[in-house]
Amino acid sequence: MCLIAIAWQCHPRFPLVLAANRDEFHARPTAAVHRWNSPVGIIAGRDLEAGGTWLGASPGGRIAALTNVREPASGTLAAAPSRGELPVAFLADTRPPAAFAQDLADTAARYRGFNLLLLTGEALLVTSNRTAGPVTPGPGVHALSNAPPGVDWPKTRRARDILGSALADNGDTLEALVDAAFGLLADPAPAEDFELPESGLPTDRERQLSAIFVAGSDYGTRCSSVLVVDHERTLHWHERRFGPDTRPTGSSRLQLAYGG
Repeated sequence: MCLIAIAWQCHPRFPLVLAANRDEFHARPTAAVHRWNSPVGIIAGRDLEAGGTWLGASPGGRIAALTNVREPASGTLAAAPSRGELPVAFLADTRPPAAFAQDLADTAARYRGFNLLLLTGEALLVTSNRTAGPVTPGPGVHALSNAPPGVDWPKTRRARDILGSALADNGDTLEALVDAAFGLLADPAPAEDFELPESGLPTDRERQLSAIFVAGSDYGTRCSSVLVVDHERTLHWHERRFGPDTRPTGSSRLQLAYGG
């Protein structure tokens, strides 16, 4: 996952709205969002190369989402375990996010840089192995990309602004809100050159990756996901998938009743 925008406990009808894009090499084998057999009941897409996921939910009301921290390659972590196993571990767990993050801190250095968003009905927490400790965002609209928490990039600022406007202008019905969130995720506009982050990539690559929706023949946005939880504690999951050069390849809609 390379962009997560989340509205947490700030809408009268929908306590959670999450809009996320997963950017990845198009050649990497991937399964669309589906119900897993193990751990039982999890809903998530699956990275078929390493076996983990970037975004998932469980019937107990847990959601986990992962972004990689963009940084120069480190040869010392060439054999690091897959970061995609971290969301799966949280979804299969029963501890509150803070307790899970505390235990994860003991082994987090084994992984390449990551940001991990952990969510239950009562708590929202973001932990990273590139910051001193977890962050607990309060109610509001937040966004996270491939920089450590607290480092704002143009795409995260734009995502927050667009999602906030979508909640204000399209929040009366689930369908309108989902459509507006997908509009956010489809935004192809790159940042101005003077705004580009300096993450060690050439300027043309920084420019390409600065867009909310990344287009490319070898690497780009593989799927856009919109998750909405209503006050009946039903999770509505919508996914749209893409191939090289933004070609649509499919879509899925699932529901998950929390507590069931």
